[in-house]
Amino acid sequence: MDKNNKMTKVFVDGLRAFNNDRDFVIADMYIDADAMIKFINTNKNNVNQKGHIPIQLKKSEKGLYAELNTWVVKNSKEVTTAQHSPDREADLPF
Repeated sequence: MDKNNKMTKVFVDGLRAFNNDRDFVIADMYIDADAMIKFINTNKNNVNQKGHIPIQLKKSEKGLYAELNTWVVKNSKEVTTAQHSPDREADLPF
C-alpha cells in the first residue's frame, strides 16, 4: 500500500500477453525467463497457501497486461443471528 492506503499496482515483469485473432485462442503469452525469475524472487512474500503467486490477466485500451493480485481476504468476526437480525425471535421453528 502507498502512503494514502491505496493498493500499489505491481505489474508482472517478464510476462507478455497478446490478442490472437483465432477464436479458440484467448491470448498468446510469452515469458522472458530472466525477468520472470527476478519477478518471482522479488515477490516471494506474495506466495499463497498453495504455493502460487496470484496474477490477473487484464485488458486496457493498449492491450493485455498481467498484474499481481494483491487482494487479501480479511477475516471478519463471526456474527450471530441475534446480532444480524435483532428484531427476530431467536427460537423460531423455521
